[in-house]
Parts: sequence; structure tokens; C-alpha cells
Amino acid sequence: MISTHILKRNGGAAAACLLFVVGLAVPAAAQLPVLTVQEPELGQWTFEGVDAALVAVEVGEGEALDFSWLAVPGDGGAAISGYRYGWDLVDPSDPFDPGWATDLQPDLLAAPTQVFSTGVHTLHVEVRDDADGVTRGGVEITVIPPVPVRSRSWSEVRALVGR
Repeated sequence: MISTHILKRNGGAAAACLLFVVGLAVPAAAQLPVLTVQEPELGQWTFEGVDAALVAVEVGEGEALDFSWLAVPGDGGAAISGYRYGWDLVDPSDPFDPGWATDLQPDLLAAPTQVFSTGVHTLHVEVRDDADGVTRGGVEITVIPPVPVRSRSWSEVRALVGR
């Protein structure tokens, strides 16, 4: 809220202006790294900060997943210091969560190809910069089992099509 007070003296001959700024919300420039995570067959997603919602995708059983990522510095200009990733973390904000596959590494830009046969799995990627800015992104992967196809006899097919 901006409040302006104008004081008039001598019938308006002299004026003074006082400006009070109370709780003015000015958007700050993005200070955190901006992380882009991609998988060639599923798409590309961008994250900033640590509170982003997980991206949900579905894949077929046995599908090879090739995730990679890259971050750019936020407007604060701090250089990217490292990346790490993990599968099925319990608490992504816990640096000692056993799901983290690696410690921070400056050139870690992809995970090894991953194949899942069942279940729901989550990939988390974290990037840090030299000013201790952190961005974390995540992809929740639901593995869909194949639908069994039953072969039909010619008599069943004719009955289905009405002949």
C-alpha cells in the first residue's frame, strides 16, 4: 500500500509531499537457479525453488527412461555449483535421505537409464548455486502394466460383429 500525504500551507502557496510505503509488495527478481528436467519421450519441465508440485507421468511396464537436466543461474547471477538426483526419496529436503543416488556433483547432468516393471516411482533432481540457492524438481512415474489380450475364435468374432 502506498500512502501519500500532501501538506498545504498558506492556501496552497507552498506544498510538501511525504511518501510512506507500507508493506509494498514488489516482485523480487528470480534469485534461485532455474532447473529444466527432460525425458525424450515424455517431455520437458521447468522448476524454480523447492516447493514445486511433482509432475505426473504414466509409462508402460519395462519402458526405458532417460532423464537429463540442466540449470541456469537465477537473476542473482550465482554460478551453479552442483546437481544430485534420487529415486523414491522419503524426504527430498533431507540431505541424508537414502534415496539420493549421489552427492552434489558439478557435471551430473543425467541419470543412468532406468526401467521399472511395476509401481509408482519418483525422480527428484536438485541443483544448488554458489549463493546456497536451491531448486528441486520431481517427476512421479506411474508404471502401467500391459493389458492382456485374449485371442478369440472365428465364431466369437462373428458373434461380436453380428454375423
